[in-house]
Amino acid sequence: YVLYRLLIQKPEKLKRIYHRIIFAMNICILVHAVVDFVGTWAMPVGTPYRIGASGNQATCTVQGFVSIFLRLAVPYYYASLSIHSYIAVRNGFQEEKYRHIEKWIHLGVIWISLPASIFFAVKG
Repeated sequence: YVLYRLLIQKPEKLKRIYHRIIFAMNICILVHAVVDFVGTWAMPVGTPYRIGASGNQATCTVQGFVSIFLRLAVPYYYASLSIHSYIAVRNGFQEEKYRHIEKWIHLGVIWISLPASIFFAVKG
């Protein structure tokens, strides 16, 4: 619903940093929901005690990589909303004074989530 509202009904809201953070976080949540829906289908055939396992090692690794990345990204975005709010209050809600933090928020998601995801994907 949030993605539909921001993209279709109120696209002018995406001009604000807050709404772009919400938008990015909801994309992560949506993709994570798809990964969770796929569930055991991506696990290798014959995995013990897993009903519906019909994938291979590659599908399992990709699903794990994406799942770990998004499980770390969503809380980071939630935390960044608090940081954004604090900085917005300190700057009197004048976005031009703190617009530079948005790139660091999105880069932070990548810097935190990507190394952990790669580590666990390689570790298996």
